[in-house]
Amino acid sequence: MMVFRRDSEQTQTEILFVDLTLFAIYVWIALRSHGFWPLFVAAFQLLAFVTHIARVLDPSITGWAYLTAERVWSYLVLLTIGYASWTAPYRHSEI
Repeated sequence: MMVFRRDSEQTQTEILFVDLTLFAIYVWIALRSHGFWPLFVAAFQLLAFVTHIARVLDPSITGWAYLTAERVWSYLVLLTIGYASWTAPYRHSEI
């Protein structure tokens, strides 16, 4: 919330850098994890980053489409992390 501009439909470069940093962190986690869920989290975060790049390269993309896509990728990241958290006790009890 410190860098998000609520009333702006323009490319939010501050959020672009936050998403790039998160992508790097998720890739780092995925490379060190034994599970598959970090790969999905990193992939959804990559889509969020690419959405910013697409908006920079093509300003004709509407603000509505841009902001909606960002929200969709964010929710998919959260759902994947939630699923991994929900199923983690079951996977470890089988070992």
